[in-house]
Amino acid sequence: MPDDMQPGPTVRVRIVGGLGNQMFCAAAGMALARRLGAELEFGLDKINRQSLRSYELGVFGLKARLIESEGWKFSRQWAPYHRLRGLFGPKTTIWRQPGHQFDPAFLALAGNVLLRGFFQSPKYFDAIAPEVRAAFDLKPHLSKQGRQLAAAAAGNDSVAVHIRRGDYVSEAANAETFATLGTDHYNRALSLIARSVPRARVFVVTDDIPAARTTLQEWPNATFAEGTTHFDDMHLISACRHHIIANSTFSWWGAYLDPRPDGMTIAPKQWFAGDKALNTCMDDLFPAAWTLA
Repeated sequence: MPDDMQPGPTVRVRIVGGLGNQMFCAAAGMALARRLGAELEFGLDKINRQSLRSYELGVFGLKARLIESEGWKFSRQWAPYHRLRGLFGPKTTIWRQPGHQFDPAFLALAGNVLLRGFFQSPKYFDAIAPEVRAAFDLKPHLSKQGRQLAAAAAGNDSVAVHIRRGDYVSEAANAETFATLGTDHYNRALSLIARSVPRARVFVVTDDIPAARTTLQEWPNATFAEGTTHFDDMHLISACRHHIIANSTFSWWGAYLDPRPDGMTIAPKQWFAGDKALNTCMDDLFPAAWTLA
């Protein structure tokens, strides 16, 4: 085949986790594929083996080819990257994110690339931020209840609060990994916003309404999202002018999808619990304009 007829590069990113994590993976893959002029593929081999997770990005119509099964294995699993011959072509870089922080080596990748990681930093896709927000447009996927809540949240005084419990308290491994955010955290965050928004209207997204009502008992007029889908909930967070997120990629994306620069977003200082909190730096997870509390 003449050189000018050689196929272009391919970027394949393995999709992992729930909706928020899947969006991080997709956004990183989109950014790298755009920079390299590459075809984008989503590898579903790992998520297809999980009983509690499923691929959720299909509603967005992203321009990516879905690869259901890799059909191959490779050694040196924990190396940041290495070369594999014969998968796409003569040479492919398998690049594994080495930690939670942004790795500038990502910006030097070239050719055929397989991405492995969580990519939980906007630095992986800052270059195409407007494109990413447009790609993850939730409005066409809202229920009637979701549309009504989003309309009610219009205005400069609306504050989204995300309280996540669910698997964070019901599954031992998650309870040991992720910090449990209680009343003190949310009252502190709401008080920070109330300094600038004294008549704040609070909209609560949660997977445990009774527990959330107890957590926010000092805010009796809060509106709780009930009878909604998770797309409704993420969009409600983005529709509010201000955001108090949990230590969850779900509400991270809800806040990030709001492009308005004049709102406040407050994120928890403590994302993890125990030894993981001591040994993991999460500085790159948060946009510079966000406040940690």
